[in-house]
Amino acid sequence: MRNMHGLALLFLLSIIACAATSAQAQLQSIPLLGDWQQIAGSAGNCPACRINLSGTGDDITVIANNGWSAQVRERRLNGAPVAVGYGLWRVRDSRFDGKQFDLVLELRGERLHMTMRIDAGRRAWVVRAVYGRPWLGS
Repeated sequence: MRNMHGLALLFLLSIIACAATSAQAQLQSIPLLGDWQQIAGSAGNCPACRINLSGTGDDITVIANNGWSAQVRERRLNGAPVAVGYGLWRVRDSRFDGKQFDLVLELRGERLHMTMRIDAGRRAWVVRAVYGRPWLGS
């Protein structure tokens, strides 16, 4: 009887360990997901500028409230979450309307650092910005 309790306990512990490993794998991208508010930018300060990152697994959709969106894929760089992908500007009467760009998002502590390289024909524009969580303030 004692042996049966031991086997049952071992079985239960293995299920818990598997569930914890699965949950940990699913939570890897959670630090990047959610709302972010711009706190600094090379194109000028824009405290009203926000981005939202959503998705499942490694595939993340980025939607900005100022007219651009992107698809990025999460990777690890030196153990930190980094998302790399591409997107498109959709802002009428803007020099960037219809322009494609490459996007890199890197989580450094509590801040999300963005580098956007916009293909503008013969010239490329590089926009850098830093985002923080709206509820943490700037």
